[in-house]
Amino acid sequence: MSEGIPYRRYGTHRVEIDEDELLAWFRKRLIGAKAARFGARRNSSVAPQ
Repeated sequence: MSEGIPYRRYGTHRVEIDEDELLAWFRKRLIGAKAARFGARRNSSVAPQ
């Protein structure tokens, strides 16, 4: 079914995601979360009085 897709075995799961893709996704998600948190904090401190 998934022939031709390289995978590594981690315990009982088969992981078919490339490590670089996984790192890129994780980094993007981490940066997105930090940016969202920072933006929310900045906006709340500059809220109209």
